[in-house]
Amino acid sequence: MSLCLVSVFGAGLKGEPMTATVAKRPRIDGVAYNGGAIPLPNYPDPVVIDLAGLTLPKRIALLLNHVNATSARVGAAIAVNDGKTLTITGEVTATSTDARHVVEQGDWALSIGAEPLAIERVKVGKQFTANGREFTGPLVWIKSARLREISIVAVGADADANATIAASWNLIEPKGKTMPVAEAATTPEVDAVAILKAERERVMAIREMCGHRTKLADDAISLGWDMDYASRQLLREVNSEKPVGNRLAGGYRPIPWDRINRDDMLTSLFVRAGCPDLAVAAVGKDSLERVQAKGPARFAEIARLCLMMDVNGDFTRPYDNDESLIRAAFSTAVLPNILDTFVRRNLEHAYNEAPSVWRTFSAIRSAQDFRPNESYRLSSMEPLERVAKGGEVKHGTLGEEPAIKYEVDTFAQLLTLDRKMLVNDDLSSFAEIARLMAVAAGRTLDDLVWDTILTNFDGHFSEANNNLLTGPDSALSEVSLGKAITKLMCQKDSRGRVIGLDAHVLVVPPELLFTAKKLLESEFMNTVAGNLPDGVLNVPSKNVLRNSVQLACEPRISQMDHTDASPKRWYLFAKPLHLPAVTAFLDGRQTPSIKALGIDDDLNYLAYGWRVFHDFGFALGDPRAAIMSVGK
Repeated sequence: MSLCLVSVFGAGLKGEPMTATVAKRPRIDGVAYNGGAIPLPNYPDPVVIDLAGLTLPKRIALLLNHVNATSARVGAAIAVNDGKTLTITGEVTATSTDARHVVEQGDWALSIGAEPLAIERVKVGKQFTANGREFTGPLVWIKSARLREISIVAVGADADANATIAASWNLIEPKGKTMPVAEAATTPEVDAVAILKAERERVMAIREMCGHRTKLADDAISLGWDMDYASRQLLREVNSEKPVGNRLAGGYRPIPWDRINRDDMLTSLFVRAGCPDLAVAAVGKDSLERVQAKGPARFAEIARLCLMMDVNGDFTRPYDNDESLIRAAFSTAVLPNILDTFVRRNLEHAYNEAPSVWRTFSAIRSAQDFRPNESYRLSSMEPLERVAKGGEVKHGTLGEEPAIKYEVDTFAQLLTLDRKMLVNDDLSSFAEIARLMAVAAGRTLDDLVWDTILTNFDGHFSEANNNLLTGPDSALSEVSLGKAITKLMCQKDSRGRVIGLDAHVLVVPPELLFTAKKLLESEFMNTVAGNLPDGVLNVPSKNVLRNSVQLACEPRISQMDHTDASPKRWYLFAKPLHLPAVTAFLDGRQTPSIKALGIDDDLNYLAYGWRVFHDFGFALGDPRAAIMSVGK
């Protein structure tokens, strides 16, 4: 039976020979897993093993490089799980060449082999607690696992864990004091069981004292610190975090950004705006993890870093306040570029998330400029001709079908990041405004689409085009919908040839939504079957219209401020391939565009603006590819 290995690389280890009094065999001690998230080659995201769900055997085999062979076993160990870190204490029992090499070199890394029993994929932005820490997805959370072996490896994958322990490994005397392993090896009264017990107590005491400072606890455990030295290091770390002068005014502590990184500055904007998922899409999850680890930078701090990155930026001179610092940063090329990306990502995400009914039936075209463009109907091409053996293939020609004409226009609005938002770090409100503008752009296009459809230019929906249902029988029902589907499928071109249209989507106002759902989703329909003995007129029968077409609801059909808006009107469209309508975008760009306008020229008013614009157009297409019912 194959073993499913989750290779979790922990801290380094140190092996030293001991005398016959303590143990004739060399001892192995170290941290096998520090409880954090680590990348593994067989998993799409970093892995976190929940130590609370890890089952430990009484003794665990020590292997070399996870090789399941008798020759690869070099010893045994006892694993200690305190819920935050997995440590081991054991012996090298083998005398092979590989085992001697392990003892002679001394400094190695540990890797655990575990069998996963319960796994959860944590999505982006979702948080969970494990091993005394807070984690944020995307991650692979192994909630339950069974420890199968510990391996000695050359290089660990966990970059944050200690690579090696102290050069001189410390053991614990029964009295609680530390002593080098060389001294322990010559001390006859040292008992191996007492050493293991004292080590467990030391680990637990350090974990309890350090609390959430897991990095300090890991160092103290792996480097063999006693409680006195560990407490002094803890006090030093706490004192280093205390405020200095006025730099903490307003509760803000400057972030120790040790590297100038454009991606991390952009990620800070997304995190402060409350949309970390956009940061992952823009620059990747590594940047998000770095920013979450040290906290997102304030806008003023980002401005200072932008001055440092720009060759013309002057970050050395003192600025009177954050506002003057930000104003200076806007003169660089770095800060406007970061903000443009921030605005564009929010706009595009919000625009793509907004539903648009027209996409279910309208063909999408790209316009090269603002002049009128044409698109040919599917029935415009003449049919293929049979070619005799050795005959000539003739050139095809377009029939007399009229082309569909369309053109695009520009719709625009201004977006401003003003002084209050800049100085107060109110990026969430600014991101919300950007998203609302994207939604407004989508609504503008939707309004244009349905204003064009309701206006019915040049009698697009008419009896002459055989695409109009009127009269009492046009109300949405089993009969009228079946008639509309039949009429659509029977449409012919100008030469009397069947086009081959297929009904694709039924679009109704909210007032007809539940009627439409009954027609398209019910398994049975009540139909008149004559007078029955019990007086019942309707009996259930199979619904032949079920799932015959898609269903979409558009409130503008009845709620738009238009003379032809009606709660009874409904439409049946063919697929976009048959051009029931055409929606065109300049250069094929379907999302709104932004153009930076720069900082305001008024020295008394700090603001940075963008022009948000969207170039699009809409036109009704082939009248035979759509049916309108007035529903009266």
